[in-house]
Amino acid sequence: MSSTKDESQDWREAKSLSECMMHTLKSKINCDVTFRIGEDKTPMKAHKYMLSTRSQVFHTMFEGPMSETGDIDIPDIDTNTFGLILEYIYTDSSIISNDNVENVLYGAEKYMLTSLKKACETFLKESLSYDVAAQYLYTAYQYHMDELRQLCVSYIKKNTRNCLQSDYAVTLPKECIEIILMSDYLTCSETELCMFFMRWMEMQYQINNRDKNGEKHARNGK
Repeated sequence: MSSTKDESQDWREAKSLSECMMHTLKSKINCDVTFRIGEDKTPMKAHKYMLSTRSQVFHTMFEGPMSETGDIDIPDIDTNTFGLILEYIYTDSSIISNDNVENVLYGAEKYMLTSLKKACETFLKESLSYDVAAQYLYTAYQYHMDELRQLCVSYIKKNTRNCLQSDYAVTLPKECIEIILMSDYLTCSETELCMFFMRWMEMQYQINNRDKNGEKHARNGK
């Protein structure tokens, strides 16, 4: 009796389209592509059709003149992030948080998922604060997000003293420092600005030395 009852139950019942899509993904129903994710190459299965309908990059990967065959390695994205990207592709929604937004944004840019990238930008704009304004400015510069960049510059102009005291501010590249300096008015004294530049230059010196030593060790095989 129980066997007959189980067979009569349809997992599709009472599920929305997006819930059905996620069920086929999580249950690996009719999956036709396997990705090897991260440095440990954890296998994750998906459906070519779904990925191709949402991403030109995936479409080219599967249908282009040099299409991939067999398992596909993705060493630069971790399993949690790739899972969130798949969730967005299958359901048009995903949980973005402070802990994952940078990684999800990287994946959205890589696979040309414009709507996911926009969702990340919206999250960053809503999360703007003293501690992260400099970091988000660099993120906006790196991923060409003009609305976020303008918002960060405006926020830093109004809260210059607090924003430049953040640990991340001294790690900003020269291009972002120039963006800040283009502002007509900054809410800090010239002395405070000079002190920040001294700390910034000292950090840039350390970063450059670290990069040079890393290149030297790489050449020497160490």
